[in-house]
This record gives sequence, structure tokens and C-alpha cells, in this order.
Amino acid sequence: MKKSTEYMREYRKKNREKLNAQARKKYHDAQKDDPELKSQRAARSARWYEENAEEISKKRKVKYQKKAGCFSDEKRKEYYDRAKSKPDFKEMKRQSTKKISTLKRRKISDLQVALGCMNPECKWSGEYKSCDLDFHHLDPKEKKMLVSQMGTCSLDLICEEINKCIVVCSICHRRLHAGYWTPCTRCNVKHDGENLIIS
Repeated sequence: MKKSTEYMREYRKKNREKLNAQARKKYHDAQKDDPELKSQRAARSARWYEENAEEISKKRKVKYQKKAGCFSDEKRKEYYDRAKSKPDFKEMKRQSTKKISTLKRRKISDLQVALGCMNPECKWSGEYKSCDLDFHHLDPKEKKMLVSQMGTCSLDLICEEINKCIVVCSICHRRLHAGYWTPCTRCNVKHDGENLIIS
């Protein structure tokens, strides 16, 4: 009896992860088919969200502000209170956002053309246009979003994202992904509050 107990202890020690996984699977399989357990879990989840609503809201705000580079709470409230008193507020807001987004995208395109292809061996002949050039992230893990889609973001965030990249023409971009050449520099861009500047 002692031997069999010791053997089982040893077996459980060695196969702890496997046994835990089996137990979890068995538990989840039982939950799938049991409507009472499902309702209990839903009630527990709803209760947790109610208790932590304030904390979740704060975290979401911080995440949004970091991503979008938006105003502080006080400035945003002041802006909305002032704007809501005007007629056609929604239409004005939409037009304003569209205008700012178009302007920032144009600035990004102009910067692309100013930088040109950063491959020293590029054999492109003639002038570059923004449609001929791409932003290539040197480290994909650092990539937050596509530079071309950052029209609604702040200039600080745009500069931060551009400085993770190099600008290459479409041919050099393909050759870079194929492993024919390796970049040795990256973009170094800043802004003066209105325009993007190559530093």
C-alpha cells in the first residue's frame, strides 16, 4: 500500500501540468453543457464589471489617450461644452476631423518625398512621388499602426512612429523583404508644432 501511494505521489509530481490540463478540460467541457453553470458565470462576470467599473473606465481612457494623443479631460470637456451650443455640431466636427486628417496625411506624403528612398544602392530614375514610397518598420514588434493611417493622431505620435521606420521605394521594399540588402539607418524626424522636419 505504501509503495503504491509513493508511486502515485511521484507520478503526480512528474505529470502535474498534464493532470492539471486534463482537469481543466474536464471542468470546461462540463460547463459548456450545463446551463446553470453558464448563468452563474455570467452573473459573476457582470458583478465583477459592476464592482470595477471605475477602474476599467480609467484604464480605457489612459489607453485611448496614449493611442490617439488626445486632449486632457478638462480641455476635452471645455471643447465639447463650447461646440455643442453651435448648430450642426456633428457635421462641423466631422468636417473638422476630415480636414485635419487630410492635412496631416499631406504632411506625411511631403516628408516621404523629401526623404526619398533610403537605400544607398537604389537605381530609381526620375523624381519620387508619395505613391512610389513606403514606410518600412525596422522592428515589427515596435509597430503600433501604419504611418499612412495616422491622420487623426498628434504630431508627437506621428514622429515617434516614423522614427521607427525607413522610407524605401516600392522596388527596394520588395528586395528588402527578400533579403537582398540590409538597412543601416532610420528616419530622424521632429516637428515644430505645425510641420514635420527632417533633423
